Formats: sequence, structure tokens, C-alpha cells
Amino acid sequence: LFRSPGLGSRVLLYRCLSKILPAALRDMGDWNGATRLKAISLVEILLVHAEDNATQHAEILLQALYKACQDEDGQVRDKVGKKNDCPFPSQSNCFRLQDD
Repeated sequence: LFRSPGLGSRVLLYRCLSKILPAALRDMGDWNGATRLKAISLVEILLVHAEDNATQHAEILLQALYKACQDEDGQVRDKVGKKNDCPFPSQSNCFRLQDD
């Protein structure tokens, strides 16, 4: 069962989100596939901690996720479009942007 991150970590991340998220989204477009995979994992963690504070970044976030869904690396596409390890129990595919 999913538990919300602690209040301290959410507040700390909220203060730094506008600096960290754009950098992580830039890394999602890096030439190195391993860097792109790590950046996607970081963005996922940032979104879980940011909760509703991420809405102000929705435009750049959705653009980056859309580009990642079209990545030439299958691992990157699978990581963005994953279904099985979504942190939200009520949503079976929280990062899925396209239908199968």
C-alpha cells in the first residue's frame, strides 16, 4: 500500500522543485540512454514528493514525457509507459500517455 512521503521531505522538495525539475527534464533528452533512464526515475520521485505542487510545471513535464514516449530506446519508452510499479494503487498506469 502506498504511503505519502514525510512532510519534511515534501516541504524541502517544494522549495527546490523549480530548480531541480527543469534540469531533470533536460536530462531526459540526453544522448546517453542510461542518463535518460535515471532522469525518468528522478522525475517520478520528484512528482511523488511534489504532489499537487507539480501542476505549475505541467506544460514542460508533459512535453518531456511525450518526447520520452517516442524515444528510440525501448527501455526509456518502457520506463515512461510502465504499468506494474505505479506508486498510486488506484491508478494502474499513472505515466501512460498512449493507449496500447
